[in-house]
Parts: sequence; C-alpha cells; structure tokens
Amino acid sequence: MAIRRIKKKLRYKKERVLLSDTLPYELPLIFTNRGFYRYLVKNEIEVDENGTLRWSENMTDGAFALMKLIMNVGDQVKKSDGGVDVNGQKPTIPFNYKIVHKPTKPRVLSLIHPASQVKMVTFYEKYSSMILHFTGKSKFSIRRPTDVACYFYYRDRLHNKLLGRKVDSTEQFFNEYENLRTYFTYQEFSNIYKFYESYRYQRAEKKYQHLCRLDLQSCFDSIYTHSFTWAVNGGKDVYKEIFPFPNDDRTFGGSFDHLMQKMNNNETNGIVIGPEFSRIFAEVILQYVDSITESKALTEKGLRLKKDYEIYRYVDDYFIFYNEPKVLEDVRAILIETLQEYKLRFGSDKNGDFNCPVITDITRAKIRIDELIDDNLTVAAYRTHLRKVDVEETEKDKAHHAEEEEEERNPAQEKIDEAVANKDQLRLNANEFNARFKDIVASTGVAYTDVLNYTLMRIGIKTETLLKDFDKEFKILSMAEEQTEAVLKQKRRKERMLVNYLQELIDVIFFLYARSKKVNTTLKAIIALNIILDYVQSDYHYPKEAPRMSKEARDVVMKKLRDEIALLFQTSTFNEYTQLEILYFLIVLKKMGSQYYMPKAVQNRYLSNKEEDKPRLNDLNMLSVLMLLYYWGDSAKYEKERMEVLQHVKRKFERVVPRMRRQYAELVMTTIELTSCPFVDNGVKHELLILMGVEDRKERLSIIKYLNKYGFCVRWTGLNVTKELGAKISQEVYS
Repeated sequence: MAIRRIKKKLRYKKERVLLSDTLPYELPLIFTNRGFYRYLVKNEIEVDENGTLRWSENMTDGAFALMKLIMNVGDQVKKSDGGVDVNGQKPTIPFNYKIVHKPTKPRVLSLIHPASQVKMVTFYEKYSSMILHFTGKSKFSIRRPTDVACYFYYRDRLHNKLLGRKVDSTEQFFNEYENLRTYFTYQEFSNIYKFYESYRYQRAEKKYQHLCRLDLQSCFDSIYTHSFTWAVNGGKDVYKEIFPFPNDDRTFGGSFDHLMQKMNNNETNGIVIGPEFSRIFAEVILQYVDSITESKALTEKGLRLKKDYEIYRYVDDYFIFYNEPKVLEDVRAILIETLQEYKLRFGSDKNGDFNCPVITDITRAKIRIDELIDDNLTVAAYRTHLRKVDVEETEKDKAHHAEEEEEERNPAQEKIDEAVANKDQLRLNANEFNARFKDIVASTGVAYTDVLNYTLMRIGIKTETLLKDFDKEFKILSMAEEQTEAVLKQKRRKERMLVNYLQELIDVIFFLYARSKKVNTTLKAIIALNIILDYVQSDYHYPKEAPRMSKEARDVVMKKLRDEIALLFQTSTFNEYTQLEILYFLIVLKKMGSQYYMPKAVQNRYLSNKEEDKPRLNDLNMLSVLMLLYYWGDSAKYEKERMEVLQHVKRKFERVVPRMRRQYAELVMTTIELTSCPFVDNGVKHELLILMGVEDRKERLSIIKYLNKYGFCVRWTGLNVTKELGAKISQEVYS
C-alpha cells in the first residue's frame, strides 16, 4: 500500500526559518517555535542586515516589554523609537542539554538564545543564495541544500480513518502539521536510509568490488569556526592574504563565522549541535574538502572520479567505492590530509571495509525483522507490503477513496452479512515475537541499537495499516442499523480478539524499547503507541456517531499501557543525560487522561534515582521542568512537587550574576515559558521576571497578560500528539 502524501503550498514568511532550522530535533513534542514565529511576524520584529533591531510601533505594551527581555535591550528604549542598534551586544550562551548517544558518551545538544534565532532569520534572508552556491560545489555530497523550499507535505488520510472520521483532503493549512522539514529543499537524500535503497548505491555496488565506510569523529565539536571563511575564500592562505584582520570580514563567510561565535559565547572551537543551520555550516566546509580531495586525487595520483573510485558523503559519513586497494589507500590519504587542515579527522566507530555487493549484518537482520513483523502483525492471511516511496494522491486514488466513503455511508446488508460471517484471526504472542527478535540479533551479530529504530518504525507503519484493515469490517458491525444478536456476537468476538492483540503488541513495543532508550527510539516507540491510543480512544463520527469499543475493553488496553509506562519509570535510571528520553512518556500518559496517571510514588522514586526518597531536583534541566509541569497540570495532588520544582528554578537563576542572566538561553526561555504557563501562580511569575531584571510592575503585568493570552514555545494545553509526532518525525535526519 502506498503512503499517501498531500502537497501544500507554503504561505510562511522569512521567519519560517524558526520553524525548521534553528531548533534541535531532540526536543519534547510540547516545545516548538510556532508561537515565537507568530510573535515575530505579528509584531514585525527583526534585526536588519545593519544590526538594527526593528519592530512595529503598533505592538502592544506586553509584546514590546517581552521583546526587550528577549533581545536584551535596556529600559531606556521606547516603543516609539522604532529601532535600536544591537551590534555591540555581548554574546549569548546556549542552553546545552545531554541525551543518550553511546553507552559511555552522551551527546550534547544546544538550544540557542531566541535573540540569536532572530538574527539567523535575517542571515538566511540575506544569504540564502550564497548558501546554495557554496553547498553546490561538491560531487561527493548526497545531502545538500538545492533550493528554498516552496512546498511541504503531510499525511492525514490514514490517521483520520483510524480516528473514525470522514477523510477530508482540504483541511486548513494551520490545522495540519505545520510540517516544515527544512528551510531549503535537499538533494538527493533527506535521510541516509534512502541512500542505501537508491539506484545510485546499487549501481556503485555493481561497478566496484569494495566499499570503505568512514565517519568523522566529533565533527561539530571539532570545527574551528574560522575554517568556514577559509572554505568560502579558496583556502586558509588565500583568506589570510585577503583579510589580514579577520574581524574586518563582513562578507558571507565572515558573517556566518561571527554569528556562530556570538550564539555560542564567542567560542571558535566547535559549533552548536542540533540545529539545521549547523549542518549547513559544516556542509560548506566539507564541500570544500571534497573539491580539494577530488582535485588532488587527479593531479597527484591520476585518479578519476567515477572511473577509478566514487565517494558519497552524507553529512559526516563517507562511502568510498573502489576496485584496487592502492586506489583506496591514495584517496583516503588525500582525504585525511585535507581534513586535518580543517582540524577534522576520522573516528573508528563506523569505519569498515566491505565487499560488494554489500550485505552487512545489519542488512541481514533487517530482512529477517521484516519477515518477523509480516508474519505477526497481520489479520488472518492478509499481508501488506508497504512501498517505501512517497507518492502524491492521484485522481485514481481519490476516486477509490470516494468509493470507500460511499460504502461507509451505506453499509449494504451484503457487507454486514460478510462481516458477521468473517472468521479472520488477529493473533500475536509477545513472548514468541520477542524470542525470535533476540535470536535474530544474536545470530546476525548486530547490536540492538543498530536495528531498534528500524524495527519500531516498521511496527508503527504496519500497526497503522493493520488497524485500518481490521476496522473495515469492525466499523460495518458498529454502523449496522439493526444490532442483531449475530452482529453483537461477532463484534464482541472481534473486540476480545483486538484487546488481546493490542495488549501483546504493547508488550512487544516496551520489550524492544527497553533495549535502547534513546530519543529517536523513544519517538519511534511513542509513534507506535500513539497509533494504538488514537484507535482505542476514538469513536466513529462519520457517517453517524457510534462507539468503537466498549468502555470495559478500552479500559483494559489503557491500563495495560499505563502499567507498562510505570514499569519503565521503575526500571530506568534518572541522571543528567537520560531525562528527556523517559519523561517523553509523560506526554502519552497526559493524553490518556488523569484517570490513567501512574502512581505519584513511582514518579518521585524515578526522580530520586532510587537512592533516596526525595527527588533530585537539582539535576533537572529546563526541558525536564517544562515536561513535569505539563504533566502535572493544575492537579492539586502535585502542588508540593510543583512548588519544589519552581524553587529549584529560582535557585538556578540566583547562581548567575544579574547582569548576565539575559545572556543565558536557558534562563530567558524558562522565564518566558513559565510566565506563559497556566499552572504557575502569578506571584511566581513576578518573581522570575524580577530576577530577569524586569523591575517595573506595570511591565511585568503586561508581559504576563500577553503570554497568558498568546503563549510562546510550549503548548501547555490542547496538544495534538498525533500531529506533533507527524511534524517531528518528518524532520529526522538520521533514522
């Protein structure tokens, strides 16, 4: 079955950079830049190319006071001024947080200061053509910007089917995913797995006998920001001749270099990790390295690209195809030498040599995993093989869907009789599935982390299709005008079968997830669980209102899900870099409703790291604070914990000298988000604003009023988990 994708024309302004390119992918679903985007657009806030902060004189007092806080401008600035020079501002300090990456090495990601994000908007607008020029020079790169994006895509038909709703392909733009992958379109591969399945990869396998894979070690941490200016000016020596005083460089290269330093506390060694613009920064440097490597290979060794060797590079992963070992030796030596000039080197984790055609242990494992899933996630003899290509909805597709909808409006007696007579089985044994999965991992020699993302993704896709297929007849039984004994009996049978199946499936998902608790794996697991949750929680709304499942059946599945999440908290360790992964599941619990919240003691025990009864609040980072407050809501039973967390936040402010607080992204964003939070007392909001230097009570009241009305980055209420997951997963670079 093809994955239906609907194409929409973008109607965003230049500030749409904030929606796709300035935040790390690994942020909670509740945190996006949509409110920030609307705030800037509505109030015409920008930092122009001359470094002047400008705004609309028609903005409200609250919006203006908030701008002064975000952009760190003094109280002497008046709304009527219309602009202020911010060139001489001190550097900002990003909020750095850790996620699980390798068993002994976490990955540090950065959320940059909102003021730096505003400046990035202007940079993109001014230099987008230059970015495209300097990322179009390499013949090696297979992920590079090629144009400014004009469209975005979304899927909604299958989700709407599972929600029991009429499918409407003319949904309003802002009611859909607001799904911007990136500011630019990328060629040729938006995700690395697509390269493995591509014609180019398979053609190289036929053409060459060997493949060497190399991976840059700590690429973003190792980049020297000035090397960007070297790359865009023909090399270090040429640049130093043109610009003996680098601070005088106001060109594209100098501007990007300066901006990357200023957002990272003036650091020149290493760049922030996470945002898309950092990958663009690295791409320009690596494209220059690619070009030099190709040139030296030809002039020094007489090696011709696509004749003697081929190189493909996806971000910082290199794939070198070759026939003769001497060719690899020469090409690799030139590549290493050129990279060293830019303070970059290869690591050892992903390096490897393979004979072509390449059939790695991971490939073998994935083939067997596909078979395992196809054998178990199925209705009776029904099999579905999803095409892994994206297609737009054709006229034939539309006609088919119209026919389906007509059948839903008029479930003929013949269809009802078929549904009653149907004996298809829906079975899954979690123990058997898990045992076979363990055998696949052991016999192929792969690590769990190598295949878990893929496995959970396939389970999610297959579950969505399976439930849609199962629901065709289940809905007919529910919609039958005459609920005869035969209809009711068959519906009860199918419901019992479905409940048992979903319980087993939940077991499988949590068993797999427990093997590797990373952010990507967490998202894949939650996507699969959310598909189940959407189905179970929804009733039919079209062509008439009708319950999908009995209250008792629904309760069994929901309690099973709640208990598994509680067990996950009981068996996981809380520390400074495994916070986001586990706390993500609070979003699932919140969606289930307060009657399915896990016991408070389980949560507190997790936060205490099981060594003491009192939660270790000093270890909570900003994102964890926001997640906990979102989950607790305004529940009175969490009042004590809520106040303790807020006290912890205030202590964090007090550890920074007042004159520097507005330079810290974490303190600025925490202030804004807690001020917008409906679950935080106004007295606390005033305290936080005072700590951030907003002394005037009238200004504080105006900020509180504005944020209470419009919010900012965190969606405290009314979160559509399904749509946020769709938006999130579309921005994934590595799967």
